[in-house]
Amino acid sequence: MSTLSKKASNYRWKIVIPMLFLLYLTAYIDRANISFTLSGLQETFAVSSTVVGFITGVFFLGYVILMAPTGYFANKFSPKRIVVILAVLTGVFSSLQGFVQNIETIIVVRFLLGLVEGGIYPTLGVLIVNWFPGKERGRASSAFYLYIPIASIIMSPIAGYIVENFHFLGLESWRWVFIIQGLPIIFIAALFYFLVPDRPELASSRQVNNLEREYLLTEFEKEDKTKKVQSNKSFRQNVLNKRFILLTLAYLTGGSIANYGVTLWLPNIIEKASGFSYTTIGVLSTIPWILTAITMLYCGYLGDKIGKKPLLIMLLYTFAGIGLAASVLMIDHSFWIAFICITFAKAVGSASSAVFLSLISDIAPKDMVGGMTGIWNSVGGLGGFIGPFVFGAFVSMGSLSTGLIFLAICYIIGAILIVASKKKSNQFETINTKVAN
Repeated sequence: MSTLSKKASNYRWKIVIPMLFLLYLTAYIDRANISFTLSGLQETFAVSSTVVGFITGVFFLGYVILMAPTGYFANKFSPKRIVVILAVLTGVFSSLQGFVQNIETIIVVRFLLGLVEGGIYPTLGVLIVNWFPGKERGRASSAFYLYIPIASIIMSPIAGYIVENFHFLGLESWRWVFIIQGLPIIFIAALFYFLVPDRPELASSRQVNNLEREYLLTEFEKEDKTKKVQSNKSFRQNVLNKRFILLTLAYLTGGSIANYGVTLWLPNIIEKASGFSYTTIGVLSTIPWILTAITMLYCGYLGDKIGKKPLLIMLLYTFAGIGLAASVLMIDHSFWIAFICITFAKAVGSASSAVFLSLISDIAPKDMVGGMTGIWNSVGGLGGFIGPFVFGAFVSMGSLSTGLIFLAICYIIGAILIVASKKKSNQFETINTKVAN
């Protein structure tokens, strides 16, 4: 790190990244909690695991629609204002899930929730690029991505407790999980509006001192010169680049289908394999997330340090696939060994997502990051529907092991696609190497 950066005020690390993290943490709570509502929802509405899998997955059908256009507009207009509007709507629809009276209504509400929440992610990606140079982006992305494990670490035991003990106002306990979870993001959105400027140039001198401003503008100028060739290509040419397509498909299979399949069904996997109470399951469900947080931070640092992010993602996918396959071999013999294997697979699989975000930010021109991140993550968002739905279908057929094998195969396919993307020689690789250095 340069002398200039050491003397800078570091507003981006002290305020910007914590606020990005908190905002998406409160948005993500629904995905951390919904697995604890599935059994109660299934009992209330008398539906199969396949239908429940569809209910969890329909969120992602809405999630992918606004992602690319919102990311595109975030590069053209104020990303902060876009985020705040979408965050408030996310809180409203999140709480409304607790008041639904039939399956059709919850499907509509979850679709609308996915619709508004889907635009938040690429817009926050634009803010990360606006505030963090390429050589810091891996660590920034990993710090931001801590919303995934922290949401589950905090909310798993809370959700488990609510499901067992909350029976107020004649509402089933699973409804209170939804009602409560929608409130924090509205408060955080208000703070976000006042604390996070769109770019360092728009920050006040009380927020960003001259040293930090000079450091960031100097680094961004270097980065823009490095990406000059790529910037001369149109948005369509960049999106249709073969390597970008292969990386996007790798994220769909390993980063989304497999990761979300494990994430959304983790408490149910533990329940079916162990028979423990919801409170115990809630506590056990935090363990994979604690390891995920540690792995995520280390992988973000490692990605910035060595600059070989595709290789790192490929290894993480491979290890995750092996971990799930090993759990299948042990699940009928030793719950605890199987749980250790699933914990390992969950940790390394989820850690890959943070590395992926910084990789896409590295290879995309700055003025196209929002749109390209939106397309990449919207394609990946389809996996958020496919993974839970297919896994739920296998569970309905009484085959938990087959579901785990399916997810393990998705991880391995993702790793193979990463290897294939490395064989595509193009300017993306040159840019990524230069930025990493």
